[in-house]
Amino acid sequence: MAMQLLIIAAGAVDIKTTTTLIALSVAASATGIVAGLTLMHRCPPVLPVLGVFTVAIVAATISDSSANVLTFNSIWLMHLANAMAAALIRSWWAFVVHAVGAVGYSLAVALAHPSWGPSIPQGQLVAGVMIVLAVRTSLALLGEVTDRADAQADAAAEQAEHLAWIREMGRETAHRARILHDTVINTLAAIATGASADRQLVRERCTSDQRTIDEILHSQAGIVGADRPFGSLDRTGIAVHLDGLAEAGLRAHLAQCPDLVVDSLERAVFEVLQNVAKHAGVTTATLHSALVDGRLAVTVSDSGAGFDPAAVEFRGLASSVFARAAEAGIEVDLSSRPGHGTSVQFLLPPPGKFQQSTPVDGPTPGYQLESVVATIRHGATWLWAIGVLVVTAGLEGLVDNPGEWRLTYLAIGLGVLGVLLAWLTRGASTSVRRVISGVLIALIPIAFVLCALDTDFGRDKPTEWKVLTMTGVVVIVWATSRTAGLVAVAVQVATGVAVSSFLWASSPNAALIVVSAALMSALFNLAWAQFEEALRRIGQGLVEQERHLLAIRVEQRQVEATAASRQRWQDAGLVRARAILQGLAEGSLEPSDAAVRRACGEEESHLRQLVQLSPEMVRLGPWLARALDVARERGVDLRLRCGDVEPSAQEVVDRIGQMLDDAVRTTPAGQGLTITIIGTPEGDLTVTLVGPRGLLADSVRRDADLADLEHRLTSTASQDLLEATVPL
Repeated sequence: MAMQLLIIAAGAVDIKTTTTLIALSVAASATGIVAGLTLMHRCPPVLPVLGVFTVAIVAATISDSSANVLTFNSIWLMHLANAMAAALIRSWWAFVVHAVGAVGYSLAVALAHPSWGPSIPQGQLVAGVMIVLAVRTSLALLGEVTDRADAQADAAAEQAEHLAWIREMGRETAHRARILHDTVINTLAAIATGASADRQLVRERCTSDQRTIDEILHSQAGIVGADRPFGSLDRTGIAVHLDGLAEAGLRAHLAQCPDLVVDSLERAVFEVLQNVAKHAGVTTATLHSALVDGRLAVTVSDSGAGFDPAAVEFRGLASSVFARAAEAGIEVDLSSRPGHGTSVQFLLPPPGKFQQSTPVDGPTPGYQLESVVATIRHGATWLWAIGVLVVTAGLEGLVDNPGEWRLTYLAIGLGVLGVLLAWLTRGASTSVRRVISGVLIALIPIAFVLCALDTDFGRDKPTEWKVLTMTGVVVIVWATSRTAGLVAVAVQVATGVAVSSFLWASSPNAALIVVSAALMSALFNLAWAQFEEALRRIGQGLVEQERHLLAIRVEQRQVEATAASRQRWQDAGLVRARAILQGLAEGSLEPSDAAVRRACGEEESHLRQLVQLSPEMVRLGPWLARALDVARERGVDLRLRCGDVEPSAQEVVDRIGQMLDDAVRTTPAGQGLTITIIGTPEGDLTVTLVGPRGLLADSVRRDADLADLEHRLTSTASQDLLEATVPL
C-alpha cells in the first residue's frame, strides 16, 4: 500500500493532466485494495502481483522521461512485483507471471517511448529473472533449514513423550512398590513370624491389604488419596484423629497444588503414621491441618515414647519422608523428646510458588519449536542480506554496466563488510553487538551516497541506482534490536532528505528521485519488519499449540505408563498374595496354622525381592518381575541382584529378557538360579547367570541371539556361569 502511495505522489509531480493522474491513482488504489483482500485470504496471491505489474506499466507508459521520478518508481514497482511473484506463487508459475509482467512492461515502454531505447526493457527483463531466481533459491534454502529444524523439533517431541512415559512408569512403579512394602509385605511378615496374634486385627489388616492389591492391579491412577485427602489412613495400622480444616477446605487447597506436591505430602504423612504405629507405643495419632500465612501446614503428632533426634539415627524418615518432601518443595520440621511424643509438620509453599515439575528433563518441544521459529527468522535475515548484495552485484556487473568500475562496488563492499562483522559477532555479548549495530548504521549513509554518485544523484540514468544495496544490513540490525532497526531506517530517510535538500535548488527532479530512493529503501525494510513480526506471532501461536498438544500426548503417555506399571505387577503374580489375604480375611485360613505361616513367609520373601527391583528399570523390570513369578510357580530358587541400569533399545532389552526367561523355565524345580545385572565403568551392561551344570550351556547352544552378544561360558563340577556384555 505504501508503494502505491509513493507512485501516486510521483505521478502528482510528473503528470501534467488530471485525467492521467486519476487513472494512475485508480489503478494504484485498486491494487492496494486487492492486496488487502489477499491478506484476509479473500483473493488469490496472483491478483495483487498482476496489479503491481499493471501500475508499473501504467506509470512507465504515461511518464514523459526516462529520468524522472515516475519512471524511477515504476522500475522499483517492477522489482517489487517480481519479488512478490517469486515469494507468493508456487513453482514455475512464478516465472510465468514474471514473464507476463516483464513482456508487458517492455512492450509498453517500447511502444510508448521508442526514443528511450532498449536499455530499460532489457534491464527489467534480466533484473526480473535474477530477482525471481534469487528469491526462489532463498526460499528453497530456507525450506531446507526449516525442514531440519522441524525434524529436530519432532525428535524432541518424541523424546519428550518417551521420557514422560519412562518417568511416569518409574514413579508409578516406585509408588506401588512402597505401598506394597508398607502394607501387604509387612502383614505377611507379621503372620509368618507369629507376631500378630489378634485374629480380628489380622482379618482387618488382610481385608485392607486385599483392597490395596486390587488397587495396585486395577487402579487408573495413584493409590494414596485417590478418593479423598489422606484417603489411606485406614491402612496405617493406627487410629488417626483428624483436626483443623474441614475436608472440603483441605480438598480445595490441595486442588491448587501440583500432583507431585500432593502425592509427596500424602506419602510422607502415610509413612510417618506407620512409623508411629511401629515405634511410638500408642494406638492413636492426630493429623492437624491449618493455614499458616496462606500456606497449608499438616502436622502429624502423637503422645508416645518419643526420642532424642540428636541421639537416635532416624534414617528411615530421613530418606523416605524428608528427602521426598524436599524434592517437592515441602518444608519438614520434626520435634520430639523422650517420653513426650513426636510431632512432624509439613509446610507447603505458598500457592503459585510450587516447584513445577516438567514432563521431561532437558529441552522441551515447546523450546525446540521456539528454536525452529528463531532459526527461520535468522535464516531469512541472512538470506535476504546476502541475496540483496549478490543481486545488486549481478545487476551492476552483468546488466547495467558490464566491464566498468563503479562506486556501487564500494557500496557493495561496505555491505559485505557489514554482513561479515555481524556474522562474526553473532554470539558475542549484548554490548559488543550494540557496538557492531552502531558501525553498521554508520555504513548506511556512506553506501547510499556512493550509489547515488554513480547516477549523479538521480540526474544520469537514475533507473540504474541500486537503491536496496544496504537494506540487507538494515535487516541484520533490526534482527539484533528493534530499536536499532528503527534508528537504521530513520538514518536511511534522513540521509535521503539531507541529500535532496542540497539538490532541490539546482534539480528538483533529482531531489525527488533521491527522496524516493531513500523512502523506497525504508519501505522495503519496514515491510521486512512487518514480515518478521508476522512470523513471530505465527511462531508464538505454533509454540502454544505445540505445548498444548505435547501436554495431551504426555498425559496419554502417562496413562499408558500407569497401565504398563499395572501390567508389571500383574505379571509379578500378586494374585497368590491376594488369595492368601482373602482366605485370612474371610476366616478360611488360620494365621496360627504352620502351613499358612510358611506360605505367608514364602510370599513375603517373593514380594520383598519384587519391590527391591529398581523402579528405574522401566524396560527390563517387567521381564524381571515375570521371571520372579515363573520361578515362584516352578519352585526355582531365583535370586536377583540388579542395579538400575538398562539398555535404551527395547530390542536389546527383549533379547536379554527372553534369555532370562528361558533360563528360569529350564531350571529344574528345587534348583537355584542367580542372575546379576550391573553396569560397568566402560558404559556396558554385564548380565551374569549362575545355574546348574549343563543348563546354561544348553541355553547358549539353543539361543541364536546370544551369538550376537559378547559372552563367556564357564563350567565347574556343579555349576555353569554365563557372562554376557551388552552395550547400553
